[in-house]
Amino acid sequence: MGRIRACIESDVPQIAELHRRVWTPAGGRGPAISEAYFAEILFRNSCRADDLPSLVYEDDHGRVAGCLGVMPRRMSFEGRPVRVAISHNFMVAPDSRSSLAGIQLMREFFAGRQDLSIAQSNDVAWRVWEGLGGSTAPIYEMVWTRPLRPGRYLASVIGGRRRDGREPFWLRAGAGILDVATAGMPSSPLRPRVPTEASEELTTETFLQFFGEVADGRALRPEYDQASLRWIFDLLERKTNHGVLRKRAVRGGDGSTLGWYLYYARPGGRGEVVQIAARPASIREVLDHCFYDAWRQGVSALFGQIDPPLTRQLSSTNCLFRYSGTRLVVNTRDPELMQALCRGDAFLTRLEGEWWINP
Repeated sequence: MGRIRACIESDVPQIAELHRRVWTPAGGRGPAISEAYFAEILFRNSCRADDLPSLVYEDDHGRVAGCLGVMPRRMSFEGRPVRVAISHNFMVAPDSRSSLAGIQLMREFFAGRQDLSIAQSNDVAWRVWEGLGGSTAPIYEMVWTRPLRPGRYLASVIGGRRRDGREPFWLRAGAGILDVATAGMPSSPLRPRVPTEASEELTTETFLQFFGEVADGRALRPEYDQASLRWIFDLLERKTNHGVLRKRAVRGGDGSTLGWYLYYARPGGRGEVVQIAARPASIREVLDHCFYDAWRQGVSALFGQIDPPLTRQLSSTNCLFRYSGTRLVVNTRDPELMQALCRGDAFLTRLEGEWWINP
């Protein structure tokens, strides 16, 4: 009979092979994720805690047939320390799914020593999480889109709905004409405002110095330190599947830090926002700076996860909103923590969830 146990470093080769088996389409090629990635993300990171290990399911033959990565994160709730566990790289071998390995991994994850568990799930798996005591924080399941080159953006949407996924020539040509026309219209609502504020490369020192100000007023907020933040920034810069990482701090006329933004830029394609943080009075300035920077990088549209305090300003800058299709599953024994998440009173961006961890 199979069993759940703590993941050990010698499991890494089997986990890498499991990932290939799970994510390789029939008759196709799966993503080539190296053993080095799993070794780093599971064992050689600054967030790791021995009492919150990642988990594996070992089948009757002693083989790793399931995995649920656990990333511990330090947070605080109304000033008191909170231990958070983020799940990632959750997968079960196709021939072991009848053994309920996935349910056993989920149950063991929720039973950990953390105060709050966070996972991401599709609508199908969500029913299982719910049966084990999981709840959702719906507001963090919403995403926003800011078209920057409306023609290019619409062409990608239409092309993505075609069976072959290709954009016909007439569509690409029409998109180009529309974007040239939009760029030449100073009054166009989709043309990003040219910012007057200066920007510079965001450093870990600036992030740590001013994070308390941009997260002020949130009941639940992450707690960063130099070692973990340097590792996170380094990992983000090495991940290039979404494009090139842009991380900029925005300065006011007096030299003060107004906030910052981190996003991946892919010229001609979509840009994925990792985090936008700003002082309450400077949200619009930071958003405008981010949109203009992405436009200058050739991005067709920016996509990001909803952060409730930014919603009003995002709406006023012609952003579109929709359900992401992914559930944010949370589990906690503290009802006050649950209430804070449900009312959107948490600093919870993609940098504090699973999005940035997965390959």
